[in-house]
Amino acid sequence: MVSAAQSRCLNKLDNLAGCPVTASLYRTLNSCRGVIRCWPLVDCDKEEILDELQSQGVTDIYNILTKDDSGGRRNTNTFIITFKAASVPKHIKIGYLRVSVEIYILNPLHCFNCQKFGHSKNACEGTEICAKCGQAGQGGNSCSNEIKCPNCSGFHAAYSKDCPKWLLEKNVQRIKAERGISFTEARKIAAAEIKNRASLGSRTAAAVVSSRSGPTPLTTRSVDVHTDLTLPNGQDRPLLVPPSACKTQKTCQTTSAVPAAKPCSNVENSRSPGKGRPDRPPP
Repeated sequence: MVSAAQSRCLNKLDNLAGCPVTASLYRTLNSCRGVIRCWPLVDCDKEEILDELQSQGVTDIYNILTKDDSGGRRNTNTFIITFKAASVPKHIKIGYLRVSVEIYILNPLHCFNCQKFGHSKNACEGTEICAKCGQAGQGGNSCSNEIKCPNCSGFHAAYSKDCPKWLLEKNVQRIKAERGISFTEARKIAAAEIKNRASLGSRTAAAVVSSRSGPTPLTTRSVDVHTDLTLPNGQDRPLLVPPSACKTQKTCQTTSAVPAAKPCSNVENSRSPGKGRPDRPPP
């Protein structure tokens, strides 16, 4: 819906072109979950927390438990909160505390019967597949076959978090939670990202090969040099040319990594010591 008013009108709809219909809110797109860490809530009752946070759109809260030294379960300072909103707020107020909220990203739903993603073992209708070797009829810790993932044929078990298929499903969950979209839309975006990365990688490699296929051509530019000295044939000293006879000589300079020698230093070294300028030619 474009606006909240349109959504309210649609919820009241009970007849469409003469057919009775029932409108209801989309369950997953109108709620979201976030993670908070707050020690003062550890000893509080769940009903008490919900009653205090209800005004901020909180509909459910769950405390993450962990094992203690005795083998039992103990509470932690991490809570998963469900909000009646399309996006997670940046923070919530708990008493006098301002607590930051992070987006909660679920792990991919993995079936331990057929080893595929997207459903659980209780809802699976497929054949039992070994999580270690990927073959039917093998299961448990008694499997001695070579390790092979049934999802990507890699050298790891089906439940490994290094599996490319698991990473793809985790990315789908991240996109869905961050953008507030459906699984179908999130999966399309994740698949497009993989395709774009593969295409970008191939173009980059081709560009590198093309750039190294041959030597870089040298660039040249014209340089105008004006001088009033000349070095006649058979002379070891430069001679001064009268101003009226000075000409502009055009040379070509090549750009390279080796710096060109300075002509001024050579001229200065060729002058006679103790004299300000070279001798004039005899009459």
